[in-house]
Amino acid sequence: MPSSLKIRGDIKNAMVKLYKKGDKTVKLKSIKRSLKAEGVECSIFRIKQCFQSLGILHNKKYAKVESLKKTYYQRNKELINEKRREKINCECGSVISRDNKYRHLKTRKHLLFFEETKK
Repeated sequence: MPSSLKIRGDIKNAMVKLYKKGDKTVKLKSIKRSLKAEGVECSIFRIKQCFQSLGILHNKKYAKVESLKKTYYQRNKELINEKRREKINCECGSVISRDNKYRHLKTRKHLLFFEETKK
């Protein structure tokens, strides 16, 4: 996390205290009110950052989607990696993996090839 985005210790401590109370599905606005009652002033953006840094997910839908992504990846890991490693031929003559296609499109070799063909 960049130094400009560090979270103050008092916010983090208050968040941990709220989380340990057992209400894990509270809304961000209610957390903000609770923090304000404890004398800690912070924005919803800071609360989201705090959740991320503590590894606490504040949104049930987000947690469900993330777990679905993980299970899909685990079940299809070989197929996904095989597709990533697949070699393709570029118009400029290079042989690249599918995973690195967009990086290759920005390379000097690829760009010079198309500049020469335009002339």
